[in-house]
Amino acid sequence: MENEPAKSNNGFSKTLEWAKSKNDEKNIFKEFYSDEIFKIAKPKGIGAPMWVSEYHYRKPYIAVIEKGRICSNECLIITPDNKLLIDLVHPSYWENFDPHKLPPSTYYDGIIAILAYGNYQDNYYHWLIDIIPRIHLIQKSGIKVDKYVLRKLRYSFQYETLRKLRIPIEKIWQIDNKNFNITSKKLMVSSIPINLGGCTKWACEFVRKTFLPSEKINGFDRIYISREDAKYRKVHNEDAVMGVLTRKGFKKIVLGSLSFQQQLDIFSSAKIIVSPNGAGLSNLIFCQPGSKIIELFTDTAEVFLKISSFMKLDHYYLRCKAVNRVVDTRFKDDLNVDIEGLKKVLEIIKI
Repeated sequence: MENEPAKSNNGFSKTLEWAKSKNDEKNIFKEFYSDEIFKIAKPKGIGAPMWVSEYHYRKPYIAVIEKGRICSNECLIITPDNKLLIDLVHPSYWENFDPHKLPPSTYYDGIIAILAYGNYQDNYYHWLIDIIPRIHLIQKSGIKVDKYVLRKLRYSFQYETLRKLRIPIEKIWQIDNKNFNITSKKLMVSSIPINLGGCTKWACEFVRKTFLPSEKINGFDRIYISREDAKYRKVHNEDAVMGVLTRKGFKKIVLGSLSFQQQLDIFSSAKIIVSPNGAGLSNLIFCQPGSKIIELFTDTAEVFLKISSFMKLDHYYLRCKAVNRVVDTRFKDDLNVDIEGLKKVLEIIKI
């Protein structure tokens, strides 16, 4: 869901407002693509969720801030007059900002580009959909970058994707403590897809074009994605699920044990995918048009239906019973699959 910037006397709710205030908007702020209204087909399957058929996406942008500052591992973006750019800060930090408590900063005589956004980069979905696409906008600007700023890199998929983008690790400034406080000769910031209307088509298309393997591999036409190694949203009756799927030629896949490239290879080769809702379904970006998806869910956001729509996939749902109910969030419940319902969905798609 789109995050609306907060109102604050200590910052600008949108970066464009800051650019207009400088009377130099043309030189320091640039938009790409266009506003877009994207229509999503009605979900299919058994117990499909409520859906929004139409999404409005705003234009992505880059802005260049002379003597801009990035502060702490919360990745606060500060203008030279100590104003916070709110639409580039995670919502949990909006109300914590106090311009009168900013510590002295170190000056960097070069161009820094911000890729970090809150603590989102450790999530596979947000890394692919919200962090990596910012590199695309920076590339489109044509401005040569000296350093990229991210929070501490923790996962192999982060290193692997940066290598594929030919960004050397020595050009990455990794923030690993709250004392990080740098003022740059020029600070380049770019919009975050989630704040433009959610999962965006241009972001998905960039990721697909950049990483999609050229050849498919054999043996993965029909796959089931298991979350057995996850902390939550596990399938409790997975043995029964596999009892049905194995007879239909499905192979069980645990994504956590695979490299980024292996995940790409498998998803780009699959024709039918059964999976509980989870970040691994971000790999739908790499599926071939017409591939069939059966998403198992209790409650769900519609991000993967969006990706399926962008990539022209055939997306089905099967509502499941929540077990081990988590009080603080509805998206962490484990689930119990309706086996008869699964059989019916398989029949619907003629498997």
